[in-house]
Amino acid sequence: MIERLENVADTIHKGAGLKLLVYELYRSPRKQEWLRERDRKELVETHPDYNEQQIQSALNRISASVGGSGHQTGGAVDLTLCDGEGTPLDMGTVYLEHNKRTPTKCKDITKEQRKNRHILLTAMKAAGFVNYPGEWWHFCYGDKMWAAYSREPYAFYDVVKDYV
Repeated sequence: MIERLENVADTIHKGAGLKLLVYELYRSPRKQEWLRERDRKELVETHPDYNEQQIQSALNRISASVGGSGHQTGGAVDLTLCDGEGTPLDMGTVYLEHNKRTPTKCKDITKEQRKNRHILLTAMKAAGFVNYPGEWWHFCYGDKMWAAYSREPYAFYDVVKDYV
């Protein structure tokens, strides 16, 4: 995984003078549980009119269950492009901002934002990563989503358990 990310970083630096900014790679099951519960509470607060089924449906769109995210395997990465000074490029939303502009192929973004997403997507695909289309920043290699999207018979990585 790290070698693939290094290859992407080299490619975008040589091609466009850009850098990668990694937000998150491995995320423990414990942290995923905490994030999912936090997101659930926020949904309940911001949508008091939702019933339990609507809450669960919305929650599943923005937060994976434990074992449902490649982050718990080390096979997923959240990242963006940044300039030479480390300032993130405009991708249409900021990291973890979930709205109508979050999907990778959103048409409701500017030409420059589309270009930035295209650079990231192209470089990551060339290194063997697949993108979760619901989040422009989420890519994976070797996890269950990667296997499914790549039509591979199995994933390389499984959930890394918390050890206390």
